[in-house]
Amino acid sequence: MSKTSDNIQVIIRVRPFSEGERREDTRSCVLTDPSRPNCIVLDAKPEQKLFNFDWVGNERTTQQDIFEVIGKSMVQTCLEGYNCCIFAYGQTGAGKTYTMQGRVLEAHGEDISHKGLQPRVFDYIFALKAKDMQENNNIHYLVSCTYLEIYNEQIMDLVMIVIYSNLTLSQIVGTCKCWTSSKRRFEERCLC
Repeated sequence: MSKTSDNIQVIIRVRPFSEGERREDTRSCVLTDPSRPNCIVLDAKPEQKLFNFDWVGNERTTQQDIFEVIGKSMVQTCLEGYNCCIFAYGQTGAGKTYTMQGRVLEAHGEDISHKGLQPRVFDYIFALKAKDMQENNNIHYLVSCTYLEIYNEQIMDLVMIVIYSNLTLSQIVGTCKCWTSSKRRFEERCLC
């Protein structure tokens, strides 16, 4: 995604079939076409329907591809002082959690290809800022984020694992979490 593009962009990631879907020989109704890279085709009756988006990832799209398309430019925009947000939307089982978090990684000998967008973005931010701090010892950074899940009209803070009931999003955003230190060891500090 480029800095010259619109503020709001819509990307689609078509997930591959699960093991169960493959065993049942399921047929996909969402198709991608390499000749139309920003388009998905719904295999509907009586005729197919085409939908265009800012970017479309097919079943072979990797976690690294998603990071290259979304994560890197978003980090650069944040580091220039702009607020950024990724809004993952879809039905249960669509792949939102996998795309955002990836698979839970063990401490040793992991295949990092399944690491999600969120840890890749944090790794990238901390790598860039560590380089800056090595070049100049007088530079210090404070990184903050809010990571919320909205489900059944309940808002859950996935950083602090708190469920907010009967609050609006604007009331929750006033509570902030920050981490300093390295990307491997976070210290929680309240700024509010």
